[in-house]
Amino acid sequence: MISSAMPVHKNIFRFFVTVFCIITSVVVCGKEVRPSETPNKNILCGQDALLKNLEGTWSDEKFISILNRTKSWSDALNDRHSNVTSINIKNTKIYFTFSWHESSNSDEWGTANTVCVKKDGDKIWFTGDKGAKFEGPFVKIGSSDSEEQLYLAQFWNGCYKSQLSETWCFSKNGITIDNKLIPAHLVKDLSETPAYGTIFLVDAQIPPFIIFVPKNDGGWLVYKDDWASSENYAPVKVGKDSPWRSLIKEK
Repeated sequence: MISSAMPVHKNIFRFFVTVFCIITSVVVCGKEVRPSETPNKNILCGQDALLKNLEGTWSDEKFISILNRTKSWSDALNDRHSNVTSINIKNTKIYFTFSWHESSNSDEWGTANTVCVKKDGDKIWFTGDKGAKFEGPFVKIGSSDSEEQLYLAQFWNGCYKSQLSETWCFSKNGITIDNKLIPAHLVKDLSETPAYGTIFLVDAQIPPFIIFVPKNDGGWLVYKDDWASSENYAPVKVGKDSPWRSLIKEK
């Protein structure tokens, strides 16, 4: 009876030693087990089928927080967590952009298995080189609309009256003046633009930009401005130069 029970005890002992070895990462069973050798199921790289569960546009969390608070694209872009500002995951591919000035919008980068994200709760972290430090966190801002619409939906809303009695309304679809949509698009890349406010590029307008600076009363100062790289460019002095429009929030 006693001798027949011994192998069972030995097996149980080996089981607990193995568990101890894995948990403590020490040499007990003849091999050292390190945490880094254990696959992390929360890390997904390009072409991983599980990326379908994360499809959509993800934005630097600090960028979105500042954008919502200040209503200023330039303020948010100048004070963010990461060099990577936005990530788009689609069809098991990971695309990313550096302040919208440089991006990886090619399948060569999107499918690269060295480009990875790490999920933790409802946020993700990003690395462009598997094994390197992860940057983030990033929060999901949507998946069905265009990138411009997804970002405008975060902070661009409400209707306002101008000093000329025009009604200006903002939404994720852009800007309307007296119910007419103007041909303007959010400028996300600020590398050659004026360094203030939220900038829209207006088709066929000279100078090309209308720039919105939030006022303390909830309204906006609106300036017309040019490329900062243009010849003889004279920077607008916000608060000193007269705005093109001054908008007051409708009650």
